[in-house]
Amino acid sequence: EMVELHGGQIWVESLEGGGSRFSFLLPLNPAQVNAAHSVFR
Repeated sequence: EMVELHGGQIWVESLEGGGSRFSFLLPLNPAQVNAAHSVFR
């Protein structure tokens, strides 16, 4: 629910006997991405 409240998507891929993979995408403001990128340089 938290992912969807932020405008993202969440999904599950499952294989019988092989486990499950939970994935999600969250949209980011390009300005936030650029600011974070310069912090990690």
